[in-house]
Amino acid sequence: MCGRSYLVYIEHELIKPHSLERRDYQMNMASSCIKRNTLVVLPTGMGKTIIATIVIANILKKMDGKILFLAPTKPLIEQHAGFLKENLLIEKIAISTGEISPKKRKEIWDEARIVVSTPQVIENDILSKRMELEEVAFIIFDEAHRATGKYSYVFIGEKYEGKVMGMTASPGNNLGKISEVCRNLGIRQIEARTEKDKDVHPFVHRLEFKWEIVELPPDFSRIIKSLKMALLERINKLYKMGFLPARNPTKKELLDAQLIIRERIREIPSPPKFLYHMASVQAAAIKIEHALELIETQGVGAFNKYLNRLRKASGKASRNLLKDERVIEAMLRGKHSKIEHPKIKKV
Repeated sequence: MCGRSYLVYIEHELIKPHSLERRDYQMNMASSCIKRNTLVVLPTGMGKTIIATIVIANILKKMDGKILFLAPTKPLIEQHAGFLKENLLIEKIAISTGEISPKKRKEIWDEARIVVSTPQVIENDILSKRMELEEVAFIIFDEAHRATGKYSYVFIGEKYEGKVMGMTASPGNNLGKISEVCRNLGIRQIEARTEKDKDVHPFVHRLEFKWEIVELPPDFSRIIKSLKMALLERINKLYKMGFLPARNPTKKELLDAQLIIRERIREIPSPPKFLYHMASVQAAAIKIEHALELIETQGVGAFNKYLNRLRKASGKASRNLLKDERVIEAMLRGKHSKIEHPKIKKV
């Protein structure tokens, strides 16, 4: 008999009947996570959240304490919380974000059994003693590859000594960084699957892509034109001083210019002022590049929020950038525009 003639569902007293299809690779990876602190590496769409749900159900059955499910963005935590509410027979599942008052977050923490939150909120609540990690039985770190440097995942990982699970679709190829992530989160093993693995392959479906060309509205085009003029001026300066290989650099080449300038400053005992000026020019160019990317791909909402953050920044590059007439024009147009990105309607 070809193919699967019927579905087999996961049976667990804390998982809603006939809600989650049983897949062997997910069960095997979940089993590893229950036994040891594990980093789950799995392509997008192959069920990392299902694996986390299986592990949560098993831990809640065996242990007291709260479950903390962390993700980097509000849309992600809303998605995870919705999935858990849809598939678990647990009522006390709550979201905690920075938009909720500290007093209310304390109430949420005290009452909930599962808290889904951004890591920055949890770090703040730990520092403010609104919550205690001693109450936590298990932490899931979604997009665990972010657990480097000063990111809040690192702070939480250092403070917590219990069971953890990391999830990522893109750990990267740098073994040093992967080791750092595991070390920062207290992870002891890695469970990885690709679409080519035998136990995963039956569930992989070929994707078909259809490209839709979206015309940007005139308001967007005017903002983009102003920003590109401001960017071009800075690129020309960097090019003339030999910090860029061409007048139409890639984003990587623009970023590399920073390393070149910094190296030049370190090499010279008493660096001339123009090198520091070029460092500021390069930093401003990167900020304009990012603003352009936001208006082109996300719309005026994300663009305006980014420029508001620049206003509050104390760096010289940000201050000088906000004095540029073309940037000021772009800011004003963005501030008064109420048009959402046309791709949203298309989607």
